[in-house]
Amino acid sequence: MTYTMPSDKCPYEINWEWIEWPHGNFHSFIGGDMVTMFPNKAANDIIFFFFHCHVNKIFVDWRLTRQTRSQRENDYPADLADCENSGHFRNATMSQFAPFKNIDGHKSEYTDNMYEYAPKPTCTATTDCGSRFLFCDRSNDAPRCVSKVRPGGNCKGFPN
Repeated sequence: MTYTMPSDKCPYEINWEWIEWPHGNFHSFIGGDMVTMFPNKAANDIIFFFFHCHVNKIFVDWRLTRQTRSQRENDYPADLADCENSGHFRNATMSQFAPFKNIDGHKSEYTDNMYEYAPKPTCTATTDCGSRFLFCDRSNDAPRCVSKVRPGGNCKGFPN
């Protein structure tokens, strides 16, 4: 994790490879309430929760492959006012989920007991995606699963 609101006094440089930064760019790209910087306003946008479910999947996948269980539950950026709003500090109460604190969101209990993500669908030159809602796009070097445009539509590829 990294800081999302660093001031000029923050001793850490922005690392655009950390998920927090491209995540913010997508808020701007989507527009509407998603781009609004007013507290809690972005959640008014209908795409907000779908988007954050995907961001969370990326983060969970990264954590499961690169961190130990202890690191997943305990690693958190230091509370530095020059780098982050105090509402993002480790022990700050989650504004709409009191009495939970931000660090509580890192508990493995969630992925142990409450949910898990399905693997991303894949295909090859000879296998399909395994879903009636997807087809294997083999028009590029690397085959990839793509959603079908409509039920009963062309399931073999993109129309010319």
